[in-house]
Amino acid sequence: KAGEMAEWTLLRMLQHGVEPNLVTYCTVMDAWAKCGVPERAQDILHGMEESGLSHLIPDAFCYCTVMDAWARSNRPDAAHRADALLQRMKTAHAEGTCRDAPTAPVYTGLVSAWKGNATRALEILEEMERHKVVHPNGYTYSAVIDAIAKDDTIEDAGEQAEAVLQRMLMLHKKGVPNVAPTIVTYTSVVDAWAKSGKGDYAYKRAKAVVQGMEQ
Repeated sequence: KAGEMAEWTLLRMLQHGVEPNLVTYCTVMDAWAKCGVPERAQDILHGMEESGLSHLIPDAFCYCTVMDAWARSNRPDAAHRADALLQRMKTAHAEGTCRDAPTAPVYTGLVSAWKGNATRALEILEEMERHKVVHPNGYTYSAVIDAIAKDDTIEDAGEQAEAVLQRMLMLHKKGVPNVAPTIVTYTSVVDAWAKSGKGDYAYKRAKAVVQGMEQ
């Protein structure tokens, strides 16, 4: 496995007195993430926190790597593990064992972990919108729309997805940076309408979304 090879290389570096840096550790965590083993990626993160070495204090990129590992894992408990990771990051930052407070990419990774749960995705988005420092970007909004589109338990997925799209368009019109919808965003909204089961009305709304993208 790539994760095993990456970690073996890390251990070889330590044995030969070569000091790995944050990039090295993040590369190993990412290798485990791509192998579908988020637990090992998180174990390495925790080891960095507990090392007591100032140059190994994790930053937001390290946490984002592990958050994405959970989001990509499709494990039944992935979303809850991602939630716990966010809380751990907040605590670690307050205690000085993480360099950064949670960033937009970290929150976006959390939203992605909750794919298929519109309620939780919207809760995270609203928390970010209320935040004084960290604000959602286009990736965040698109991840929320994707979560809505993949939620088979709600009857108004099309309406909810389009409402988030309209929030993006409004912010973009006001000059807020990095919130413009992309083709991926529009595709997710169309997907939400396509799955809504609302026949001709869904078709008309999806067509209107596509026309809006073309303008």
